[in-house]
Amino acid sequence: MGTRGAVNDTARTAGSVAPVGHDAAYGGTLPELVLARIARVSRDGVAVVRADRIEWVNQSLAHLLGADPATLLGGRLADLHVQDVDVDALDHLDLASLCHGEGGTTTVTAARPSAPSTALSVDAVRLEPGDDDWWVLTFRSGSRQLRADEDLRASEEQFRALANNAPIGVFQSEHGVRLGYLNPRFAELWGEDADRLHGTGWLERIHDDDRPNVIAALARTLNGEEVTNTFRVERSDTDVRLVQSRIVPVVRGDRSIGFVGSIEDVTDARRNEEQLAWQATHDPLTGLANRTALLQQVQQSLTPGAGRIGVLFFDLDDFKVVNDSLGHGAGDRLLCEVGDRMVAALGQRGTVARFGGDEFVVVCRDMATEEEAIDVAHRLLAELDLPVNLGGRSVRISASVGVVLARAGTADGLLRDADVAMYQAKRAGKARVAVFDERARVEMQQRLDISNGVRNVLASGEVPVAYQPLVSTVDRRIVGAEALLRYDHPSLGSISALEVVSLAEASGFINELGDNVLVSACRELAGWRLEHGDRSPDYVAVNLAAAQLAEATLLPRLLDVVDRFDLVPADLCIELTESQLMVDANQATEVLTQIHDHGIRIAIDDFGTGYSSLAYLRRFPADVVKLDRSFIADVTTDRATAAIVEAVVTLAGALGLTVAAEGVENAEQLRRVIELGCGLVQGYATGRPTTPDAFPLEAPWP
Repeated sequence: MGTRGAVNDTARTAGSVAPVGHDAAYGGTLPELVLARIARVSRDGVAVVRADRIEWVNQSLAHLLGADPATLLGGRLADLHVQDVDVDALDHLDLASLCHGEGGTTTVTAARPSAPSTALSVDAVRLEPGDDDWWVLTFRSGSRQLRADEDLRASEEQFRALANNAPIGVFQSEHGVRLGYLNPRFAELWGEDADRLHGTGWLERIHDDDRPNVIAALARTLNGEEVTNTFRVERSDTDVRLVQSRIVPVVRGDRSIGFVGSIEDVTDARRNEEQLAWQATHDPLTGLANRTALLQQVQQSLTPGAGRIGVLFFDLDDFKVVNDSLGHGAGDRLLCEVGDRMVAALGQRGTVARFGGDEFVVVCRDMATEEEAIDVAHRLLAELDLPVNLGGRSVRISASVGVVLARAGTADGLLRDADVAMYQAKRAGKARVAVFDERARVEMQQRLDISNGVRNVLASGEVPVAYQPLVSTVDRRIVGAEALLRYDHPSLGSISALEVVSLAEASGFINELGDNVLVSACRELAGWRLEHGDRSPDYVAVNLAAAQLAEATLLPRLLDVVDRFDLVPADLCIELTESQLMVDANQATEVLTQIHDHGIRIAIDDFGTGYSSLAYLRRFPADVVKLDRSFIADVTTDRATAAIVEAVVTLAGALGLTVAAEGVENAEQLRRVIELGCGLVQGYATGRPTTPDAFPLEAPWP
């Protein structure tokens, strides 16, 4: 071959040193193929041999042999200071392997002139396959190989230590699906001794339904693909665990001979994920669908071509009484019982969801008529009406129900309309069913407009308040002024104080509204005192809502406002209706006692409308009992009504209370209530509500 001849001739004629890379090359210029090989292995000793003649050596080989490189060139292989190696040594190599380019290896001992003998390993590779003349020999020090072997063993031991103590399962196969190694965590996950899992025994514990997928995944791995798989393991202790594996192929040459993998127990993580997913769509107390799931279901039901769906919005009546009297634990048990009863009564007819608080929503598909929806609502109400045992107490519950039917729209819109209808049922007397109509929507929109309007007035700090005189029947003097809330909506006109207070309670700004009226009343009384002195009223009366009475900061706020305007507690009278007091009579008694003990006057308003029992008069600390105007309207024409008024006056006198007659509209009513012993009167006959500037100093006695 021309190239080989050129190399040989150059080496023999030059006999000099030519630099190649970092090493010095001896014997002249070599072919590029030789140079590439030398460049890769130049850290080791390298010699190029033709037959048994040394054509080229590098500096590393000269160092290993303890010889001058120049003395090695042109010599025979047998002339190297290497024991047990001669020309025939090459014949001892695996010639079949060399012909396929895989090389061969032998071990020799180098006897260096000025150093101890050393073991060398020799790799021999033909320069070209099928050519028996040209060889490349690579020499390595035995101590270096030993260090490499030790490093390899240390690395393997380190890997095994890490694998044996890994918190996840680790396994390895070097032949098909048979496991040759698995760590303790792998055996622990399987619940088996490691010995029983080697080979293919590990596959037996994989769930029957999952095993084919696992085997298919392993086949893909053996074809060179990384695979992640999730499957169930049936442990020997009957526990079933969900595991996730990641398997990568082990490649030797150009083919996959096995795999290594990791496996992790994801049972608890998957359960947690499922629990979180469940919690996202279910109410944690009752287990029913929650608002999120309800909205999704309603929206999915509003598909083109589907039948009408019915949405029934349930709100439990007076649920707060149960919480306040029996505790929130009893209230929770009641909510669970309500949910269970509704689900059982509805069956497959629809879905029950807890919308929030004491509100439940029922969704029924393919509901043909309003009558059908009303029938479902009444059937559910009948179930709710059955007694519930709560801690040894038998409790009955009712609900107000709003119904809406629709084929199209939005979930939010339908639930809003059903909510509107429910409030319509609530305002009509509770424990009944109301079907949504546009009138209800308009009414609810008006309530929202009024609520927003009152909020805007509150933001400005000026809520209009009118004052009506309370007149003594003894000396006809104005002794008090009741502060009456007044609100005129820009488009709806005058709105009653009762409706404003109701909206404020429902919307959560009743305390802000009440404080505003309280401040206005005390400020006006202080102004009248400065301007008119003793001719001004003895006190101002302010109405409180039941929600205000439940506030722990009520008494400090009352005293703070009184002190702010240099008044004394007796200059203020708070009025609460009998019905408000009976929401929680025990709490009301405790709070009113504290207020009364500080000198603030107390009046029971609208007496006779809530509980019509004179015995209630002695339960609450009070100064004034104000008879409801319904008694005064009939006091001149109905003897029974007059007798009731007289009885209240007698009992109140025995308890040291003053009776005030509200709604005295004319001289005849005024004369009669005076005859019956009422100490105070209030009404158009003795003074209409008016602005602070127009408040009279003397009553217009008819």
